[in-house]
Amino acid sequence: MNKLGVMLLSTLPLLCGFNFVAHSDAALADEASITIRSESLVGLKLSVNGKSILLTQDHLMVGTSSLDAAVIGLPSGDATIMMFDADNKPLVRVRFSLEAGDKKYLRLRR
Repeated sequence: MNKLGVMLLSTLPLLCGFNFVAHSDAALADEASITIRSESLVGLKLSVNGKSILLTQDHLMVGTSSLDAAVIGLPSGDATIMMFDADNKPLVRVRFSLEAGDKKYLRLRR
């Protein structure tokens, strides 16, 4: 990734509170990451600290696992993760306390 891409990736958490990371080990040193895995993540709404996004294929990591996976980069501090189905029905709500460099995992069974 070029320097401009790295700069844009590093400022995204400041603008929206979280960002998606291309690889689970690619999080920046001053941020934490949460890996979410499920049979199907596309079409679910992800909310991190009250800011939401609809998950698409573009947000998923490419891998050999049969599970979809998305990695979210977050700044240190408390993070509330909520996921909703297509009908806006809550599926999960979890709160993490994160330090720089932490890696947390969330497995959503549907």
